[in-house]
Amino acid sequence: MLNEILEETAKLTKKEQMTINLAILIDNAEDVLLAQIKELAEKVKNLKIITKNISRFSYIEEELYVQYGIAMQITNNRIKALLNTDIIINFDFNESRINEYEIPDLVTIINIQNAIQINKENYKGKIINNYKIDYDKELLEGLEDKKDFDNNVLYESLIYRKDTYSNIKSQLFKDNVRILLNPLTKI
Repeated sequence: MLNEILEETAKLTKKEQMTINLAILIDNAEDVLLAQIKELAEKVKNLKIITKNISRFSYIEEELYVQYGIAMQITNNRIKALLNTDIIINFDFNESRINEYEIPDLVTIINIQNAIQINKENYKGKIINNYKIDYDKELLEGLEDKKDFDNNVLYESLIYRKDTYSNIKSQLFKDNVRILLNPLTKI
């Protein structure tokens, strides 16, 4: 769902996807997520992966350049990594770690797993802590006993199984899944 999250964030920030400088903060990734990152690289102006596991992602950098001519940067430089970034997608950096980096004042940050705050006095960007998905509720028929669970968790437990990225993406389209963002702004 990374592509859909980026589309909604582009609308929110009033930017065209092909003009966006995107940074992804991630240390651990599954194959499905790696396929999504490759797809994102084709849709943005510039893509950086910020990680302590540089070797885990280096083959993506090489593959994108050799097969598609797309240059991508993989780094862990706390001072320069996020410069000139419009949108940051944070997968697994905690609040303490993300605040170690120099963060542009107006960048939009999407936190996928954990809600975080930016502890920088001049930060005036948007923070999106998690996201909600909207889908046809008939998909969860028969799961009424699970009404105390978060709808995102229920749907994602149905869709994310050992399958290819293209099959999961087709299922998302078939289920008419929509991403809903609720941005917070730092006061």
